[in-house]
Amino acid sequence: MRPSRRRTRLAAILLVCGIVAAAYGPVLRAQALSLDDDDFVVRNPLVTHPGWSSAGRFFTELLRPSSVPGYSMPLTMTSLMLDWAAGGRPGNLLAFHRTQLALHLACVALVLLILERLSGSLGAAVIAGLLFGLHPLTVEPVAWITERKTLLAACFGFASVLAYLHACHSGSRIARALSLGTYLLALLSKPTVLTLPLLLVVLDRWPLRRLSRRALLEKWPYFLLGLAFGAISKLSLDRTLVVPVLARPDPWSWAWQIGWTLAFELSKLIWPGTLATVYEPPRPFALSNPLVLAGVLAALALTVVLAARARSWPGPLAGWAFFVLALVRTFRPVNNAWIVAADRYLYFPALGILMVAAAGLARALARPPRSAVRVALAVAVGGLLALEARATRAALRNWSDSLTHFRHLVAVAPRSPVLRDALGSRWFEAGRHDEAIAEYRRAIALEPEFAPAHFDLGNALATVGRTAEAVEEFRIARRLAPGDARTAFVLGLALDRAGGRRRPGTSSPARSSSRRRRATKAWPPRSGRSSRKRGGERRRLSPGRARTPGRDQRSGLDHS
Repeated sequence: MRPSRRRTRLAAILLVCGIVAAAYGPVLRAQALSLDDDDFVVRNPLVTHPGWSSAGRFFTELLRPSSVPGYSMPLTMTSLMLDWAAGGRPGNLLAFHRTQLALHLACVALVLLILERLSGSLGAAVIAGLLFGLHPLTVEPVAWITERKTLLAACFGFASVLAYLHACHSGSRIARALSLGTYLLALLSKPTVLTLPLLLVVLDRWPLRRLSRRALLEKWPYFLLGLAFGAISKLSLDRTLVVPVLARPDPWSWAWQIGWTLAFELSKLIWPGTLATVYEPPRPFALSNPLVLAGVLAALALTVVLAARARSWPGPLAGWAFFVLALVRTFRPVNNAWIVAADRYLYFPALGILMVAAAGLARALARPPRSAVRVALAVAVGGLLALEARATRAALRNWSDSLTHFRHLVAVAPRSPVLRDALGSRWFEAGRHDEAIAEYRRAIALEPEFAPAHFDLGNALATVGRTAEAVEEFRIARRLAPGDARTAFVLGLALDRAGGRRRPGTSSPARSSSRRRRATKAWPPRSGRSSRKRGGERRRLSPGRARTPGRDQRSGLDHS
């Protein structure tokens, strides 16, 4: 490559990253802690005690992670630990957001280089890179500390794709080894990139046009690595994640849920609208709902049309196939999270849509400079990028602090008991006990068997001196979560405070001094988040409703 071309490419990367960094400047001042941030960072003993011992446990506990239930993410957890060591704390999240923004800029640069190689046009790659970097859907993984896993996995995934493209062009074994190595790093960050070998096959079909038996066989190391980490993820989920026994699986319902999810995610990519970390699915979530039926039919029609035009117009079908395959880990029944759709799910799969857009832009830019098409394209692209930057800035305002963040989430998804309970905890932390109690009661009204809300309501009632009411809430929480030792312990303390009045058959764990020593906090609990260490609504739930109460029912832990 000529030095002048390298300088031009470097200047383009710096320009794009500079524009994206300017738009994302407010994220460095964001102080919101969202769902799962307590489990992953604030109350995670391995993260908050940085050292070789903690890092070693992250990498050796692949089959049974002890600090965060679910699949193992050793690279992500180590990265968060290093940011804690660099001074990141609640109330001073700069160290975390600095790394998040740096990773986002790295992803933008990698996407630009991938699209340049695929489209053959640096100009088209610059435009598409800006469309990706400024898109408001990228705010969630950048502003949400826990989503370090999404950024790291995507960054290494993009690096793997770029190295693979270089290997296909040059035949370099070093580039192929680098591609495989970065795929491994992506899997160690978050196993959502498991389908990368299939995505490389799609690229072989279009635009590389090298799909053959040899091209398939050369990918056996990728498939082997993917199968190994798929098995590791399955074992770690089974061993650490408590999930309820749901109704008998219905493949047809899975099919139409996937169809609706595809239509919803694609619509958010095209027109973001109101953004949030949790979206309420349509109710009822069934084909009898016209909104669900319309989404399924739209996804099906798009697939049929693209397949019918594949011979003369292969690019859009390849981009759609890339998009769908990259989203597979977020579909039911593969997805172990209670969240059906999320902005962060689109971060890596967006490459499929972008490579089609870059190909179209390259054809448009190949026209004469003063053609009407070029002028119209410049105006449209400029306006679209300005709208994206404005929407990104607006979305970042919802991450200024935790209370603002959760009030926005509840406004978008008012029927979520998880979000109502979390907002109550933020009111509690702000010393607004009446507002906290009201939110806890709203969460319980939405889901009467949501044990964490009963526990937190008991905490709030006890704090304001309403001990008798607190005892009743703790009793309900204990009934719903009989295996939760902490609930039993706090119930015992509440009973002692109430004068030792206990119902027959209800023993107070507070009578044991050894159990008292095992308590982690004094009575009354200091924060509405006191039970959050017990986990969240990590179960495989029906959308928007906790099917089984008790332990592991609070946060949005994402095991997709």
